[in-house]
Amino acid sequence: MKHGNMEPMPVRFSRELMDRVDGIAKSMALSHSAVLRVAINQWFEAGGDKNGQFDANKKIAKKAAPKGRGKRGK
Repeated sequence: MKHGNMEPMPVRFSRELMDRVDGIAKSMALSHSAVLRVAINQWFEAGGDKNGQFDANKKIAKKAAPKGRGKRGK
């Protein structure tokens, strides 16, 4: 992967998750970023977005509010 076509993306993770990523990174001699890229790529390749929820070309329809919600009886 070329660094020229990548953009930084700040994200926040729990300390527990970062400790797990750190352990994997050390055991594989990779950076945290590389471990996260591998994990995300594996998730996509395994069909993690099978329902199309993460398809960049698909618009997600907003659900209509249930009828009668917010109305108060007299």
